[in-house]
Amino acid sequence: QSTQQTKSESSSSVPLFVDTQFLQSIQTKNTTKIFDASWDFTSPFQKDVKKDFKEGRIPGAIPFDHDTVCLKVGLGASIPNLIPMSPEFGIQNRKWGISSSDHIIVYDTSKGYIGAARVWMMYKIFGHEKVSVFESGFSKWVESGGQVESGDYKGKPVPYDVLRPPFEPKLQENLLISKGYLIQNLKRKPTDRDVVIDGRPRSKFLGVAWDHRPYHRIGHIPFSKNVPLDLLLNSDGSMKSSEELETVFSQAGVDLEKKLITTGYNLSLIHISEPTRLLS
Repeated sequence: QSTQQTKSESSSSVPLFVDTQFLQSIQTKNTTKIFDASWDFTSPFQKDVKKDFKEGRIPGAIPFDHDTVCLKVGLGASIPNLIPMSPEFGIQNRKWGISSSDHIIVYDTSKGYIGAARVWMMYKIFGHEKVSVFESGFSKWVESGGQVESGDYKGKPVPYDVLRPPFEPKLQENLLISKGYLIQNLKRKPTDRDVVIDGRPRSKFLGVAWDHRPYHRIGHIPFSKNVPLDLLLNSDGSMKSSEELETVFSQAGVDLEKKLITTGYNLSLIHISEPTRLLS
């Protein structure tokens, strides 16, 4: 298939993306954990994702509340929705009954799966090896004939045992860089500089679009390359083929042989980080 390379298995030995057939085949296993990670932060008129979850979801899905899980302003963060500290994330995962041996499947109700990608990246940052994204989101599940569950969430965590130990988050520092590192990167010669990729829409990258979030400055990091997320996706929300992705990155001036730093939309960077890693 043309998309075989971008859908190949990641370093965790589980697929990066899964489809309806795959999810249905493992859906009822105790070691499968499904998260509805729907999250609308791109508009000042935010959707009621809790209401949407109650009206319809993939059976067995756990609601991932970004506002509850992530750090809040005044409580360890200077801006909203930063990734949590390891201990707090561990406590939350024990409430859900998440094990290090579980295969976590994340989806949301947007075609760009921004919320799902953010949760995928969060688990990667904290060292969970088996996490995938349901490609094209909830609408694809419905279109493919998947069953839908509604009503209040009444799920209970599966008890831990020797084969299913609790997931203990451990920060993978090699996946993060500091503001200080970015500043030093700007001072390097162009030939020695790491490539910074910004995944936001072109208008926000150029600073000509208004951002409803008051803590966001307009514009972009100097010398960064703009690769808007929508350029990497097909109309149904699936990832483009490896050949198409290479063209997109090439046209944006991204040298895939260099170290890549991704930014924009917080951690919603599965679209950039994994395709570039696979292509490299």
